[in-house]
Amino acid sequence: MSTVPDFSKTLIFKDFSAEQLKLVEEYLELNHYQKSEVIIEENSKGSRLYVLTSGKVSVTKNLVMDILDNHDTEAKRLATLDGKDLPSFGENGLILNGLRTANVIANEDCTVYELSGENFNLIVEKDIKTGYQIVRNISSIVCKRLEDTDKNVVKLATALFLAVGART
Repeated sequence: MSTVPDFSKTLIFKDFSAEQLKLVEEYLELNHYQKSEVIIEENSKGSRLYVLTSGKVSVTKNLVMDILDNHDTEAKRLATLDGKDLPSFGENGLILNGLRTANVIANEDCTVYELSGENFNLIVEKDIKTGYQIVRNISSIVCKRLEDTDKNVVKLATALFLAVGART
C-alpha cells in the first residue's frame, strides 16, 4: 500500500490548509509511466496538470521550426524534473485545454498524480476558494517561467546580434 505524498510541499498547492489538501487529493488520479514514455507531447492538446512524485522526467522543446514536411527537428532539453521535489507540469493544459508547449518524457519509471480539467471543475464547484488558490499558484509558476524565458530570449538575441554583427 502506497502512501500519499505531502502535497503541501509542491508549489501548485502552496499555502493550502489541511482541508484543502484533502479535497484536492480526492480528485488526483495516480498514474505510472515507464522509462522513455512520453507523458506530454509538444503541440498536442491536453487538459491535465501533473505532479511528479517519484522518478525523473525531461522537459524538451523543438527549437527549430519544421518548415519541410519530411525534416526531422531535434528537441532541446530545457529541464530535468525530479520527483523528490514534487514538481508540477502541464499547468496551461489544466486552465486552457490548449496546446502543450513542450514535451515531457520519463527518464526512468515515474509516479505521477494527475488533475484533469473535469476534476478541477468539480473542486471549484465544491470550494471556489481552493479553485482560486490553484489558479493563483499556477499564475505564479507560469509568471516565473515567463521571466526565465524572457531572460533567455534576451541572451539568444544578444548572441545572434553579436554573431551577425561580427560578420558585417
